[in-house]
Amino acid sequence: MAVHDIVTSKLYRTKNVSLEKYFREEWKISRAQVYRFMDCAVVLKQLEDLSPHPSRERICRSLKRLAKNRHDMRKLWTTVLTNCDNDSENVSSTQISETWKELLQGGVVTGLAESLFETGFKVPEGVVLGGGNGGG
Repeated sequence: MAVHDIVTSKLYRTKNVSLEKYFREEWKISRAQVYRFMDCAVVLKQLEDLSPHPSRERICRSLKRLAKNRHDMRKLWTTVLTNCDNDSENVSSTQISETWKELLQGGVVTGLAESLFETGFKVPEGVVLGGGNGGG
């Protein structure tokens, strides 16, 4: 969540550089990766009182891609953890996708979107989540 703090507090401005240049020079990461970390922060915020948390950015990305609201994301994550003996290190994107399909078919999740603003997560002014190059 350090990336989120740097962006929301605009700490990069102390170097008198753009956000992109700051992360490229100080952290050696691309703009696309910065946005992926920002998206991960959204997921971690929605799962903050659950344990364990997703341990890799790729897992957060899979959760965010499938579950579009807080209830669905939490249900998906808890079900995935149950299927993996509560070991977040053993979770894969494939397991997340397969579990999602099962939950959708069973009517356990809705698949409907929810506004980020309803989650209590504040998106910094000028930042568009889901940005970057879309690759991964």
